[in-house]
Amino acid sequence: MAPSSALPIGSAPIISETKPVKIDPSQPGSGLLNTLLAILTPIPEKTTLPAAIGSEREKPSPSGPTDEEILARDVAGFVLV
Repeated sequence: MAPSSALPIGSAPIISETKPVKIDPSQPGSGLLNTLLAILTPIPEKTTLPAAIGSEREKPSPSGPTDEEILARDVAGFVLV
């Protein structure tokens, strides 16, 4: 997030979560034409190993990954639309 001194005069920083939005790429106004998309590596499942039970997996968050988790992923490739 940008510091307040880097923002235009009178504006305030806005904090918001990244949310996926369904887009139909066949529609002319989809905004995907001439766009470079990054393909990210999958987020690994968290695994804990209790001493007496073997392995136990945590369920993924129902709200999905956070912005920080998405930004920390490696890029596997790119798609030019």
